[in-house]
Amino acid sequence: MAQETKTGAGCLFIHGYGGSTFEMEGLAAAIAETGMEARLVCLPGHGEGHEDFRKYRFSDWMAHAEKEFRAMADRCGRVVIVGFSMGGTIALHLASRYPVAGVAALSAPLFVLGFWPWPLENLKFYAHTAVSQARRLLGLHTPHAGETSRDIAPWKGYGGPLHFGQLMSMREGCAVTRVLLPKLTAPILLMHDARDGLVNADNAWAIARRVSSTETTVILTRIQEDVTRHHVITTHRETAGLVAETVAAFCREKMLDP
Repeated sequence: MAQETKTGAGCLFIHGYGGSTFEMEGLAAAIAETGMEARLVCLPGHGEGHEDFRKYRFSDWMAHAEKEFRAMADRCGRVVIVGFSMGGTIALHLASRYPVAGVAALSAPLFVLGFWPWPLENLKFYAHTAVSQARRLLGLHTPHAGETSRDIAPWKGYGGPLHFGQLMSMREGCAVTRVLLPKLTAPILLMHDARDGLVNADNAWAIARRVSSTETTVILTRIQEDVTRHHVITTHRETAGLVAETVAAFCREKMLDP
């Protein structure tokens, strides 16, 4: 029996930790307008409440994204993966294991809570989680979750305390991805804000150094305001247009390449 020839092209969009597909809707709309398939992935436990979110770990999010990718790859001849924040880490993980036409990682972490020496990183990790839980018990709000911040960089998702299990699993997922990156040979686009206060921009350069792609593009945006943490570049009023334009051009080019 002759093997079925796959036709068409598709783009898979993966949101970040605690977020929702809202972060990626503008990018997906730009691709859908071209007539190519655009698929928004909603990771398990996201878009729900506190109790649902804490049921899942990085391995669950990774498995769900992989299932969505394989389904798209079965339909389409060429697939580009676009991920924001943790979704970018997942996109890199998939692109290291499967043949893809391209991968775009936006504000993506390879290291959780920075580039600290291992003992200090653990100390900071535990302290960061404990502070988050304490703020929840005291009824305090985190600075970046205010209405002003969301007016500047719209965001929808789980805004509750950081859970140790979920954060630890993401850190472990980042470690596995770091090991896999030398296997990534597809064209790659990395976008990050130079003053990202949540995921340090050095992560973009760390990714670029590890991949084996012969086509690696790194773009650093420079947000001027000092209200937000400069992380959600997909919706931020200073960067959303540039990010959408750049990602759409990258996806179109890679999905239409012969």
